[in-house]
Amino acid sequence: MVRQISRRAVLRLLGGVSVLTALSACSPPSPTPTPAPPAEAPKPAAQPTPTPAAAAPVSAPPARIKFQSRGGDAILKVTQTLVAEFKKAFSRIEVEIDHTTGDHFQKVQLGVAAGNPPDVYFDASLRTGGLGWKKGIIEDLEPYLRRDFNPDEHIKEMWIAMVYDGRRIAVPFDSGAMALFFNIDLFNQAGLPLPDPKKRLTWDELLQLATKLTLDVNGKHPGEPGFDPTRIKQYGFAPTLLHGHEHWIYTLGGEIINKEGKVTVASPEAIEGYQKLADWGVKHFVGPSPEYKQANPVGFAAGNVAMSEEGVWMLGRTNDAKINWGVAPFPMQKIPVSYGHYSGQSMTRMSRAKDAAWQWMKWVSLDKEGQTILFKGGLLQPTRKDLIEAFINDSQPPAKQYREVFYNELDPNTIRWPGQHQNSFYLGYRQYWIDAWNPRYDPVLRGKKSYREIAQEVQEILQRIVDTGEPATQ
Repeated sequence: MVRQISRRAVLRLLGGVSVLTALSACSPPSPTPTPAPPAEAPKPAAQPTPTPAAAAPVSAPPARIKFQSRGGDAILKVTQTLVAEFKKAFSRIEVEIDHTTGDHFQKVQLGVAAGNPPDVYFDASLRTGGLGWKKGIIEDLEPYLRRDFNPDEHIKEMWIAMVYDGRRIAVPFDSGAMALFFNIDLFNQAGLPLPDPKKRLTWDELLQLATKLTLDVNGKHPGEPGFDPTRIKQYGFAPTLLHGHEHWIYTLGGEIINKEGKVTVASPEAIEGYQKLADWGVKHFVGPSPEYKQANPVGFAAGNVAMSEEGVWMLGRTNDAKINWGVAPFPMQKIPVSYGHYSGQSMTRMSRAKDAAWQWMKWVSLDKEGQTILFKGGLLQPTRKDLIEAFINDSQPPAKQYREVFYNELDPNTIRWPGQHQNSFYLGYRQYWIDAWNPRYDPVLRGKKSYREIAQEVQEILQRIVDTGEPATQ
């Protein structure tokens, strides 16, 4: 019999103090949305404006908005469903989909420069949300949320990566918690017990399992004579190198950005964690490494990775790949740590149909109808409390006990993210951080350098980004 979601887990998610109080304390009195500027908008934090008009009812004058979506066909199909259902409720608002598979933020900036940006766009809030806000592209949503948002209806973790300078700049469209996905069929073929959805694997336990689950084309495991890391049939474990990777440092007691706003990626804990992250591929050979290119695509949805750190936004795409899968919490070493974030849709300050734009955003991201479509499409872990049970009991894979893991991983006692002390994800400079980090960390992933060799230099470069708000120049 499948276990019911624990009373403590439900109470934790349905209770807690809302972040609205803390956010309001940072806000000037009675801020309101900015008018559409003719040219480059001023910095948003210094722009109080008039009270927003009431949300556009069905009887309001006709309006047309452009929504820029992004990603693959799966996201486009969900977006098309949203537009069709929204039209039934708001027949006088036309929503034009402008879908992109390329650099969504570059496209938004080009639209701003040309004076024709989308009214609303699906942002990668954790990467480019802070930049969109600091560049004056994104509208402040505080006035709309004060009027139309009831914090008691939602979990408070919904705002991770969508708050900058104390202002909420987006509403959830995608994402939720991350966890350890595992391929049940590959475990069964190897005769190994499945990970426990209520227990975190230690690093040693994870390595033992990953070694047994990794096979080269000749059926050999890492450490066996003749094992060939250049010809892998199946990897045992693929750690995340982007979203949520910071748990490898947090579980050791380290920080990425401390309470004083200082970058701490050269600490002993960071040195150990970032080295371990690379070692899965270039020392233990149980995970992908850029040093060992494989002939076939590698990934959890491809069916050739037994365990992978993934986000709930991959739920739909994993099911489309017909993977028989389960979910366990992130692994740990010293301290249990979890991670999650939401990527939202943002309104542009240059929009000339802000009331209609907000009506779309509210219906899709905050109302029950829109969030149901998003979670049924495999994109969103609902933030609405009245949809938690529906998500956990949904008939689509994974099974109920595994779906519960996603909400357990949003536990405020374990969730950690850079900029958490300041309530500002990477202090708003995540994309600049990635651009500076990736080429410098690549030699570590390839086994050409140790992380210790680059740690101090990288820390200084990242600190300059945070201090100046400018991308790295070297």
